[in-house]
Amino acid sequence: MNAIRVAAICVLVAVGCTRSPKTEDNTGVRPKQNLTRLETGVNPESLPPQITNQFGMTFRLVTIDTSRVDHQQSFPRKSYYLQESRLSEEQHSAFREAAFGDGTYETINWHYNGGHPSEWREWYQYAQALSKFDAQYDYRLPTRSQWTFACMSGYDQSCDKTKPNAYGITGLMDTNGFAEAVDELMLHNGHEFGVLMGYWSNNWGAYEGKTKPDYSCEYWTICNPDADDSLNESINGRFILLPKETAHSSHGSGG
Repeated sequence: MNAIRVAAICVLVAVGCTRSPKTEDNTGVRPKQNLTRLETGVNPESLPPQITNQFGMTFRLVTIDTSRVDHQQSFPRKSYYLQESRLSEEQHSAFREAAFGDGTYETINWHYNGGHPSEWREWYQYAQALSKFDAQYDYRLPTRSQWTFACMSGYDQSCDKTKPNAYGITGLMDTNGFAEAVDELMLHNGHEFGVLMGYWSNNWGAYEGKTKPDYSCEYWTICNPDADDSLNESINGRFILLPKETAHSSHGSGG
């Protein structure tokens, strides 16, 4: 190998070693994101950005890309649909009208509070009843990770109440006094409690000296999952939706 070719190779190696990581291919187009599939195994790129069910509940697609350098272990591992707003009276009434009187919905006491959930366990059971009635989808409560990630506008990790949520989801950063049920039970002082997000209250001594988070998206507390306590008037919620024909994961596994 002559000296000129050696010199040229050395120059190429030197230049290559100083380049920043490649972000575009030779067509000038950024590589496609490695978006994780839904818990159902469905690629989110093939799904609409939102789904509205027969009861008027709209769910927004929250996409997860585990290949991103800013993806943290605390983030959800799979993409999911999250209800864009808390369960409204109109949505509940539509479900109640469709399901009321059907003996398969024994998990909901339709004669108490019109069947509208007011305790943590009732929110959990409401998701089960929705799944049983609406054959198209599987419903569940969001995990703490899913709720917080969506609240922080995903990878933006912003809890600025003056900016719209990246997914068009409302009422997460500013819960207006409501605490939202998530799919998590916590063992505390030998008793099992339901976890609520978006609300900072030392209910049942939950904090025990813990520092208040910097962002309201990380606020949480606990409640008696099966009975009235001081938070019952504040407990509210929203649901995760998955296409039911391919759903196979257990509750909470997508967090």
